[in-house]
Amino acid sequence: MEQSELKSHIVTVSDGTPLSCVTGGSGPPLVLVHGTGDDARRFNRVRPLLEPHFTVYALNRRGRGESGDTDDYSYGQDIEDVAAVIASFDGPVDVFAHSHGAVMALEAALRVGNLRRLMLYEPHFAGTDADPYWPTVLKVAAHMADGDQEGAVLTYLREFFKIPEEIVQRQRDHPVNWPLWLGMAHTIARELVTARAYRFKAERFTVLDLPVCLLVGGESPDHMRASVERAHQAIKGAKMVELEGQQHIAMTTAPELVASAITHFLLE
Repeated sequence: MEQSELKSHIVTVSDGTPLSCVTGGSGPPLVLVHGTGDDARRFNRVRPLLEPHFTVYALNRRGRGESGDTDDYSYGQDIEDVAAVIASFDGPVDVFAHSHGAVMALEAALRVGNLRRLMLYEPHFAGTDADPYWPTVLKVAAHMADGDQEGAVLTYLREFFKIPEEIVQRQRDHPVNWPLWLGMAHTIARELVTARAYRFKAERFTVLDLPVCLLVGGESPDHMRASVERAHQAIKGAKMVELEGQQHIAMTTAPELVASAITHFLLE
């Protein structure tokens, strides 16, 4: 499918940091929010399938792409960033968000008034008092402290999200994408560390009054499904859709399946 001409949409947030969205397509606005260890390129395969139906804004969260960054990263500022991008539109906006970005979008939904429909693909609530993945987080942080960006990224993919080794190696062999991953490795460590302090409190989200759809990979690890099920139980009227045969990055491994789920929910 031929892609539309891409443009850049800039939103300057409360601390003065510019955030860039890769923009293309025509129709109502749809904001895409990526997760940890990613940037707007995560949506490169699914975005052209959405552009005939929506004007797509694929956000580069701070520290990626053309977006700015600061040394004093905080979880709260990350949430405010996503909320600011949504609120920058005059009318209703749809959002599709992935992983850590899905948690940011869920929190942002409590802060904005123009969100029409919300899709969350495997929001990951890492903060528990007995987090079994905390040792992995410490390993990622230790790699970064040693200046070992590749070790940090590989540990994140292999041990945190249990990405199959063939997919890990495919990413590692990519001559363009892998160096870009290494360049944003610092964002992985800081987001994993701060995410542990977050506590998902179901009662806070009973006030959400908009259609919400939760996606989960049929082959995703149990801790991912558990997070999705917690959100499903908390959000009144939320749908839950399983992506058969997929894990955590179906936008890359099955873009047609993801695009179909998005268009079905947002256009129904």
